Amino acid sequence: MLRFRIHFILLLIFISHILYGCKESKTNTEYAKEIKDIAKSMIGRSISFPDSLLQELQEPKKSVLNKRNRPKIISVIAGNCETCIKDFKKWEPYLKEMELMGYNNNLFFIVEDVDISFFKKYYGERPPTELTLYFDKNQTFSKLNNLPHIKILKTFMIDTNNEIILVGNPVHDRNLWNLYLEGLRIE
Repeated sequence: MLRFRIHFILLLIFISHILYGCKESKTNTEYAKEIKDIAKSMIGRSISFPDSLLQELQEPKKSVLNKRNRPKIISVIAGNCETCIKDFKKWEPYLKEMELMGYNNNLFFIVEDVDISFFKKYYGERPPTELTLYFDKNQTFSKLNNLPHIKILKTFMIDTNNEIILVGNPVHDRNLWNLYLEGLRIE
């Protein structure tokens, strides 16, 4: 009888959650339009890099983030999110493709809200040396640049003037990745 009551209570909670969630949620079309509008508003925005970004887990490299000598792909990753860190590994084949095409050091990752030990636990002790990681413990980069809190909009390309020219995470969309590669070729 107790088991039945527990299941019944859980069922009621589940149903009320669905009913409440359905009233408050946006349709997929509304959400897609909102994402598209935000992405459009980001194009042309100038990006600044705070001095507080840290390079750890790797040999420190001469910082090329602030240099305006070439286009860059920037991807901001939540370092306190196990799924986000695992998704981060999906970039490795794209990085290898960039290297084969001669675009070394054009892809930068900024890991936010990071506890280095948590990051190491889910990523591994040392990421591949070709990855350029910066750690931003206080989300200074996102705050400084007024970046949206929407994961798919946290990846973008900047031109030689550090202005955003392309927005979106290309890891799951080959067509978008091709646009990123084209952007690297043009500059």
